[in-house]
Amino acid sequence: MLGMDTQYTIEIDRPAAEVWSILSDDFASIGDFLTAVPASRSNGDPNSRTCETPYRGFSEVTETIIERDHEAMTYTYVASSVPKWIGTPKNTWFVEEIDEHRCRAGFRPEIQATAFGKVVLRFASFSQDGFADGVLEDLKYFAEHGTPSPAKIASLAKRS
Repeated sequence: MLGMDTQYTIEIDRPAAEVWSILSDDFASIGDFLTAVPASRSNGDPNSRTCETPYRGFSEVTETIIERDHEAMTYTYVASSVPKWIGTPKNTWFVEEIDEHRCRAGFRPEIQATAFGKVVLRFASFSQDGFADGVLEDLKYFAEHGTPSPAKIASLAKRS
């Protein structure tokens, strides 16, 4: 189930510092390249953003960084403005250097759902790996090409 000791990673053909900058320095800009986030904006604090979602019941989610370690290239944020049955989701992003030209990036989601939420998430978990793959592929494409992925561009065209 989502967040139960699960970690998703991808290798990226860019230096770790560049990928870290995309994820950390440009925290509020995640909607510029992730297909799963139609749009995002800063909340006036470099550690807080609001993301539009495609989900019924919560069209926006506020995400706030609660821990950041630039040296270790990792941060954890909590999400608010989500249904109560989800609890307070956390997500930890990290970037690890493979060599001076490549890195591994990934995330570890954690959800402390209510009993009802656990049932809902159990039925939704079949698609979690596909969701995680899409998030990581979007990041990889953006880091390696400097532009949003074809999937992100197509999703933006559908919104127009």
